[in-house]
Amino acid sequence: GSTALQLFSTGTQTRTYDDLILGARKITFGAHEVDLSTQLTRGIRLRTPLVSSPMDTVTEAGMAVAMAEVGGIGIIHYNCSVEHQVEQVCIAKRHVPGQVLIPPTLPPTATVKDLLALKASTGTSSVCITESGKVGARLLGLVCVGDYGLVRDLSTPLSAIMTTDVQTAAEGTLDATKAAEALAASRKGHLPIVNAAGELTGLFTRADLMRAAQLPPRGAPSLSSDGRLLVGASVGTRDSDKERLRQLVEAGIDVVVIDSSQGWSLFQLDMLRHIKREHPGLQIIAGNVINAFQEVCAVGRGQAEAVFECARVAAKFGVPVLADGGVQNGGHITKALALGASTVMCGSLFAGTEEAPGV
Repeated sequence: GSTALQLFSTGTQTRTYDDLILGARKITFGAHEVDLSTQLTRGIRLRTPLVSSPMDTVTEAGMAVAMAEVGGIGIIHYNCSVEHQVEQVCIAKRHVPGQVLIPPTLPPTATVKDLLALKASTGTSSVCITESGKVGARLLGLVCVGDYGLVRDLSTPLSAIMTTDVQTAAEGTLDATKAAEALAASRKGHLPIVNAAGELTGLFTRADLMRAAQLPPRGAPSLSSDGRLLVGASVGTRDSDKERLRQLVEAGIDVVVIDSSQGWSLFQLDMLRHIKREHPGLQIIAGNVINAFQEVCAVGRGQAEAVFECARVAAKFGVPVLADGGVQNGGHITKALALGASTVMCGSLFAGTEEAPGV
């Protein structure tokens, strides 16, 4: 076999992940001793070296939460309005592991017919009733199957059948373990979370907590210094993206990805200077340094070689490298890390999963 340096120094051809196979070596450690923690940026460390791609079929709030809960991070895409992207960031940042991502809500004026329509489209069988029918409004009650299961008049308003004596918990006082204990003690199926004004901010359910208990331990989540989940977002290089970024920073993003297939451009450099000047504390991922999409752009290098060469140079300056593109399976992830990448971005591997938006 050859070392990576020997392999990539020939100058005769470029190589992709599928052109390589790693040589076996004697194992002198147990799997429980393996530590995959790494630097996403100079200022952000992850327990799991995986990043979900800022694609509209891959990362919105659901994927960002899922990635952070297993020690990675998700980058919320910008192929949408500024308002939608900011909303997705806010949903992910305020999420508490174990809670329902977006609690199902309806206003008191909604009818049983409306609830059944919501059940058909989302699968939810119970709903929180708030003044405006949205999260963040004052909680009025809860409607479960037992409240509407035998109601024949579908025009019956939910205010007439909702349970108003609802056990709640104060925001910031319960984690998933304590919520499970509270639900077990009360023998209830739902535990709404409210703030000091009585406004709905979250929801624990017995079903979700029982489902999570059947899964392997997730380990420590990726958290920012304020204890919230780490969340990233992407922007482009247009002038309008500067205002988009300002709002994303206000929403609490921990890192921004300047999302471009060709990072070697005047526009990316201008955006990079703008971010460093206007948002000096914000972590930045700039790329792509080498475009691996030869089929689309007709230029680039094999991804394996691109990762190796970039990592060699970046290591001299203490800059982490994120391998993005061409990752089609777990073997490609391993090869990217072995070639010097600190983290690996995955798109198609995560598309179509339950957490992906599936646009």
